[in-house]
Amino acid sequence: MKKIYLLCIFIFMGLFFAKIERENLNIIVYLNNDGTAHVIEQNKYFIEGNHSITQYQSILRSFETKNDLAFWSTTIGKDAPTFHVDPGTGRSNVVIAPSDIYIYSIYSETARAYITVEYDIGIEKTENQSTGVFIIKQIKPRTNEYVLNTDAIRFEKNEYGDVFLPDNTGLEFILPNEIVLTAVRPFPASLEERNLPRYDVGSLRWENEVHLARFSIVFQKEDRLDEEMMNFFSLWEKKIVNMVTGPEGWAVVLICVIIIVSYIAIQNVKRKSGE
Repeated sequence: MKKIYLLCIFIFMGLFFAKIERENLNIIVYLNNDGTAHVIEQNKYFIEGNHSITQYQSILRSFETKNDLAFWSTTIGKDAPTFHVDPGTGRSNVVIAPSDIYIYSIYSETARAYITVEYDIGIEKTENQSTGVFIIKQIKPRTNEYVLNTDAIRFEKNEYGDVFLPDNTGLEFILPNEIVLTAVRPFPASLEERNLPRYDVGSLRWENEVHLARFSIVFQKEDRLDEEMMNFFSLWEKKIVNMVTGPEGWAVVLICVIIIVSYIAIQNVKRKSGE
């Protein structure tokens, strides 16, 4: 504890002299079929001055501090790593992985380093839809429509909800397999052809100070028959569990026991009558 306290004093004193600035940020959102997502945010930093380099290396030697985003925020300031994708549906499995310095120059006293933040994003389900990074609704049997939840993208927005992607920043969505892209705005440079619908889209990417006016991604995905059956039984399994563990669960269990006992009794009577 004493070592951490001394390290904090050392870093706070160094804030007046430290120079750790973000050079670029690359965000990749891996979307799963059920709407959950895995996010990787890679921050590349420019570090100037031997004092700043020593300060950064001191942080790396402390497990308690290097895995704390609040601490990085205090140390780096406005360019600190953070969560840029957050629909408010829960975050788990957070990993903060700062790299050691590289491209170190003794003469210019400069270096560079990466801080990577990975995390999973959950969903909230209602009877009609699932909400996460995308909002998912069933539009016909075995077919779901996915619509980007722009509230989940935590960059500057104007009063119309347009997203402003900062300079030296990349935002990429890795989409599930076998989808049909029906709408996207603005069209990313990663798509050479603008014909819609598209059946061959694996990812969508925007970068470098882009005004994402009326930002939207819409695609459809048809469940395979085996997936539909699994979802059906999974839904009924959850309903039964909720029913049994709910406030009236004892009554449900009692009714089931009565039905089973009655069935056995009827079968025994029929068997004796037959004899």
